[in-house]
Amino acid sequence: MAAEDAQNEARECVRTTIVNPQSFCFDHLLRLSAVNDLKKADPLLFEALTIFVYGSLSDYRRFIAAHPTFVRDELRVENEETLDIKIKQLTLISMAEKTQTISLLELAKNLDIPDNEDLELFLIDAIHANAIRGKINEIGAELVVDSHQQRVFESAQWEQLHTRLGGLLENVRWFRDNIRSVVEGGK
Repeated sequence: MAAEDAQNEARECVRTTIVNPQSFCFDHLLRLSAVNDLKKADPLLFEALTIFVYGSLSDYRRFIAAHPTFVRDELRVENEETLDIKIKQLTLISMAEKTQTISLLELAKNLDIPDNEDLELFLIDAIHANAIRGKINEIGAELVVDSHQQRVFESAQWEQLHTRLGGLLENVRWFRDNIRSVVEGGK
């Protein structure tokens, strides 16, 4: 009975994380043995999870075309547009991970939002959802990304964090030393 309970808990954990509009990083779930057991116990849910971890809007749409009742029946989401928006935000994050400046044309294509006004509204909503931080450069017809959520947090991201924190620590030491020299110079 414990194994069945673990599977049910894993299913619910995956389901609630996928449908949570504020969750953008899911890779930690793949490290849980109960979630990995879903590969055999619930392969469709596990496939959906991997799409939300690594996939794009086109991957999601192929999955939904092959399993049209999955969102309603398995994820228990009545309004499928909710997950469509989420996977678009995740696709946007993936694009931002690759480059800091993204053309609005490329965004429109990859996010399947051909209308410029709708695209701008989507980007504003993505900024409000904290998926990304950035500005729309209308003259250059591009999105300039300042920062973004991480879709995965693996060794490369830990190394990047280590490097950034090291740089921050060096800056703090530099400021401390400069302030100390000013204070000591005034004595």
